[in-house]
Amino acid sequence: PDVTTYSTGITAAGIACEWRLASRLFSEVPEAGIVADTAVDNAVINSYARAGRWDSALILLDAVTLPNVITWNAAINACTVSQNWEWALHLLDEIICRGAIKPTSVTFTVAMTACKESSRWDVVHELLKIMQDVGCRANVITYSAAMQSCTGVSYENALRFFDDMRASAIKADVATYNVLAGVCENNRHWELAWHLLKGMTLSSLRPAVATLVVAVRGCGVDASWGRAAELLTEMGRCGFEANLAASSATITACERCARWIEALH
Repeated sequence: PDVTTYSTGITAAGIACEWRLASRLFSEVPEAGIVADTAVDNAVINSYARAGRWDSALILLDAVTLPNVITWNAAINACTVSQNWEWALHLLDEIICRGAIKPTSVTFTVAMTACKESSRWDVVHELLKIMQDVGCRANVITYSAAMQSCTGVSYENALRFFDDMRASAIKADVATYNVLAGVCENNRHWELAWHLLKGMTLSSLRPAVATLVVAVRGCGVDASWGRAAELLTEMGRCGFEANLAASSATITACERCARWIEALH
């Protein structure tokens, strides 16, 4: 076996979430008289990241002779998976301060994702500013991560991120609308989900079933039975089968308006 063989094996072990196997293969590399390259190091760190072994990832990061941006991204992702946003930001700050390696949009997006569980949208806002300062352009995935950091805290800031994205001439995709609809639902602002659907239609985007279900649930809360029925019809036009959640929300809307006949249909 050569270095490529070990790199492939370690990568496969990481994908299978077998970080112990990946670590064992890594330890065999010098025993086989092979000099590990950065690709091997990255494969091991990625295996630690998938398993949430952020401490093991950082130990190896310190030992890597020539880390590249993929190495750093993997280490930051290990902190993200472990919901250790402080360390994720610490690593991002370190790579920027060193200056030898330029962070990419992936680097920032992974760090922003780490802020999701702690709802640190304020930190994400600062990271977007730093991206501009270092000449790194945000993309639709970056802004989606930014919006997710507002879950359960501030739907208004999620909408600001959405507006900033459009002002930067970045076109929202279906996944972006799903994220924003989820934030609205989590913050119990159902009406916004309906307007998001209208925005998707104007943008010639085919709504995902998740976005439609959120809007239907909102109709159930607001007792908007007519709108709920319209959304169920829209689901059919989009080729989706109305699931239990959408059907239940529509029945609830009809019930609250005493539209019993419509509920039976």
